[in-house]
Amino acid sequence: MEKKQGYSERDKDREIICQRWPELSLAEKGKYIVSYYGIVIAVVIIVIVMVVFLVRDICKDEPRDAFSVMALDMELTEEVLKNLEQGLAEGLGLDTRIYRCRIEAGHSSGRNMQNEATVSACMRSGRVDLLIAPEEEFNRYASTGYLSPLIECGLDELYEECRTEELFYAEAVNYSEARAVRDVPFRPHEISEDSKCYGVYLQDEVFGGYVAGVMVNCPNRKHIRAGMEYFLNNGNIGRREP
Repeated sequence: MEKKQGYSERDKDREIICQRWPELSLAEKGKYIVSYYGIVIAVVIIVIVMVVFLVRDICKDEPRDAFSVMALDMELTEEVLKNLEQGLAEGLGLDTRIYRCRIEAGHSSGRNMQNEATVSACMRSGRVDLLIAPEEEFNRYASTGYLSPLIECGLDELYEECRTEELFYAEAVNYSEARAVRDVPFRPHEISEDSKCYGVYLQDEVFGGYVAGVMVNCPNRKHIRAGMEYFLNNGNIGRREP
């Protein structure tokens, strides 16, 4: 009985307020709305805010990969990688709000079969543009068809500008011979009828002594020249004397 009386009193209050509504001041109207509907309003506002943030998070466009580099047998800190990727994106003239460059370091193909399989799968995936590796590893991938000769990548001028000792030559493996893949010839500086130039030695403090080359299934060929020049020439990364 008391419960029904309570509801009746509230209904009478609402009726009185509705009758006096046009006469109430703005402050009085606000006080009434908050007193009767405050919890509902608060819940609605919270739900709206959560929906807005959720939609913004879902619709937020992450920068798309525009250029990818695989650096084998390299241990680089996150800070160094970030600086390298940022510098490479700037060197390629990319809008970093839309595009980004990725440098994958830490992979090692020569330690065990699992690592070898991971690296090979990544290189065959068609998402890697440049390979940077120690000369023996670079020679192995160049000789077995993973890399393109520089002269076939539109890098004729870059190829001609380099001194012979800066260039890396490799000879394609003859698969008709027994154990051909295991016995990859290692003659990086020898120019012969069967050898081709697949890479250029880097001279900077980060990748010094490593070799850079172009993947045969490189997806972003329009950035190849600028990408190679970045590692050879630009800023603190890449130092070649004329």
